[in-house]
Amino acid sequence: MIRREPDNLVEGLVTTPLGDVEHKVASSRALAIVIAAASAGAGLLHLAYAPEHLATQTSQGMFFLVVAWFQIAASALIIFGRAPRWAMFTIVAVNVTVLIVWIVSRTAGIDGVVEQVVMPDALAGIFEVIVIGGATLLAMGWAGPMISETALGASVGVSLAGVVALVSVALVPALGGGHSEAAGHGNSATSAAKAHDDSMATDEHPHDESSTHSMATDEMATDEHPQGDTVEVAGANMTNTTHGHTGSTMNTTGGTTNTNHGHNAGTTATTPGHNGETTTTTTGGHHVAPPPGEDWATIRRTTLIGGASAAKQASVSAASRDFLEMNLRTRSSFLGNLGEADREARIDAFASWQIDRAIDVEHGDHAVGNRVDGPSTWVATSPDDSVTLMHQLHAAAANVTLYPTAQDAMNAGYFQVTSWIPGIGAHYLKASYVSTFDAAKPSILLYNGNKPSSVIVGVSHAVVSPEAPEGFAGTNDAWHIHPSLCLLGAFVVGSDATSEASCSSVGATKGTGFGSNSKLWMMHLWQVPNWWSQWGLFSSESTSISVERTDVGT
Repeated sequence: MIRREPDNLVEGLVTTPLGDVEHKVASSRALAIVIAAASAGAGLLHLAYAPEHLATQTSQGMFFLVVAWFQIAASALIIFGRAPRWAMFTIVAVNVTVLIVWIVSRTAGIDGVVEQVVMPDALAGIFEVIVIGGATLLAMGWAGPMISETALGASVGVSLAGVVALVSVALVPALGGGHSEAAGHGNSATSAAKAHDDSMATDEHPHDESSTHSMATDEMATDEHPQGDTVEVAGANMTNTTHGHTGSTMNTTGGTTNTNHGHNAGTTATTPGHNGETTTTTTGGHHVAPPPGEDWATIRRTTLIGGASAAKQASVSAASRDFLEMNLRTRSSFLGNLGEADREARIDAFASWQIDRAIDVEHGDHAVGNRVDGPSTWVATSPDDSVTLMHQLHAAAANVTLYPTAQDAMNAGYFQVTSWIPGIGAHYLKASYVSTFDAAKPSILLYNGNKPSSVIVGVSHAVVSPEAPEGFAGTNDAWHIHPSLCLLGAFVVGSDATSEASCSSVGATKGTGFGSNSKLWMMHLWQVPNWWSQWGLFSSESTSISVERTDVGT
């Protein structure tokens, strides 16, 4: 009898009877089942994490969706015996590409960011290796020895059970270890996002200095001074009359000297400068505690409320709560699997704790993340450092005109990682800038609300490093760390002060977002016109970012 050649690869793997006693099939049929199961497993993992990536950046989410549906479709094509040779080679090529992206992101890094390997993306990679190897064999016509139908059935059962079990474990946060964020194979800045204090919980930074530098758009020429920390700057917008910025004096052209008055700091000395000007410098520690007898907690709270009426405070609180609850519902797969009553009770309890402590939640807890709050004194720097700092600030100021609104930031690849928080605003992160410090490329931009139209109020630098980065010239930009944020994917839903039990109650995890041994160093810079901080250029919080001035609730 003449045997008909198969029309496609997998059809040829389904030969049945061999002899009169037992039905057998080519072992390549069992291999096809294993490949189909692995492709489906990889596709399901990508599909499960696509919403998380869509929430951080549309292009990242779309990449996950395209890869997911391709792998699921490939699984169906193989299992139903409809894959011609060219289709098998296409399946191999796509999986090789995705695997290479994943390997690069975990070794050399993409845009300077090296991602950590966690269970979900590692498992997807293993599935893809199985698909690549098996599909290559089938595409080349491998048939293999004949096996019994019993063995074929066993391969089906083991493959399906194994994929279901492994994918299920990977999707349980407590077992799978979470997932990294970004483009490619589950890579990116995990959130780094993961960046800052959130859900209205005030994030307090360790270094405060009090100055109002307008560095927005003008060209700048610097002139070193022989004494103190005085810099002359040419430019129409360089009027820096500072109150609370002890030590560093900035002079506009025309012979005017701006003598600064700080916050109870160190030792003040007057020295001659250029052309008879007077330079006032102050030495001493960077941060100055509030005067004895003053209730700093009350002063801070009053400042960050900013004179808002009771109605305004209620409006901001309600809108902030709604925003937090929305993120809990849309980002937590754990909450989505609970009954409605249990889910809403957990959301209510978590949101109530966060919003009720919007300003006060971390005040005084300086042991966590080595932060301090309040005004600071400016420590005089060398003439060389002063010149370098002015150039750095000028480069940093370009971001004010580049990204005036949150929408502009998102168009450039930044994505929101915290709600609006009194004193520090809403944080938008660009993952590719987290690997190193570059004054001109802040990894975080700060906005006055949660809307695309919210305006820029400052910038923040975040760097993953074992030690504090060098940062800006001089010693006034001391960095701090966030060791135990409460994270839902790329979004910070609770501050370091959030308890482990409270965080896990909504399916979130505590940490930095960069692994247990990684440190995320951060600092703020307030140089946006009309949003300066009277507590300092690098202060932990800006006095301008108050409940009264935010667009939240409007």
